[in-house]
Amino acid sequence: MNNSGLEKPIFIIAGVRSGTTMLGDILSKHEDVAYWIEPKYIWQYRKPGQKTDLRSAEEATSSVSEYIRRKFAEYTVALGKERFLEKTPSNVFRVAFINEIFPDARFIQLIRSGVSSALSAEKKWLAKPERSALKRRLTSGEIPIVDLPFYFFTIVKEVVWKYLSPQQGSVWGQKFEGIQEYRAAHSVIETCAKQWSEGLRVSQSELDKIDPQRIYTIKYEEILKQPDVVMKQLMEFMEVQHSARVVEYAQAIVRATGKAYTEEEQEKIKLIQPIIAEQMRKYNYV
Repeated sequence: MNNSGLEKPIFIIAGVRSGTTMLGDILSKHEDVAYWIEPKYIWQYRKPGQKTDLRSAEEATSSVSEYIRRKFAEYTVALGKERFLEKTPSNVFRVAFINEIFPDARFIQLIRSGVSSALSAEKKWLAKPERSALKRRLTSGEIPIVDLPFYFFTIVKEVVWKYLSPQQGSVWGQKFEGIQEYRAAHSVIETCAKQWSEGLRVSQSELDKIDPQRIYTIKYEEILKQPDVVMKQLMEFMEVQHSARVVEYAQAIVRATGKAYTEEEQEKIKLIQPIIAEQMRKYNYV
């Protein structure tokens, strides 16, 4: 198999609204890194329309693996870069699948407080579709031709539903096992909390099976406090040359934030505490 452009590819593993866009944007400034933001349809190759984002190692057949490797290699080579980097939040449910396809992969595990993630995710869930994101999906060339007929009708349906009825529209974000049934019986904020909790639980269980030397775990809150220090450590982990541009960009865009929760937000936090409590304790957020 041709490995050109795919030596030690890097994958950011984190659920929605965990800071992946910020981190990916910062690392994309590295001169040697080819960054692809959320090529989610490539990860769904030959399995469009599934109700869950889970993909096991057994699903990484030779044809599926060759297709995904080829697409990422072509992207890296086309940009004239040496290392491939991507972030797709639904990959919290595909760590074993990714590891089977890329046995030399490097994983950046990014964790953010379940409270912050859920409150932020709820806003995205209820928001109207972003035209820029839709345009990127349709023009990036990431949708496999063999799966295109399915996605054409699915995208149209989802966009229409999101505009007409955000509360009742299609599921947004990473899909854990049984998310449709869970959403039917719970509020949006509860579903967001469940997404965060399940994403961490499943991804951690799979990351625990991988050589820890290939994993770098960082909290979103640590990036806010010391962006320069974290980026230097990350570049060392990624085995790329130090880039002043990365550090300077991080220092320029990262801003520590702190605000008091509104009464409405406080009520929502009380509601989701039972859902996120176990993982919040595990990662020392309480």
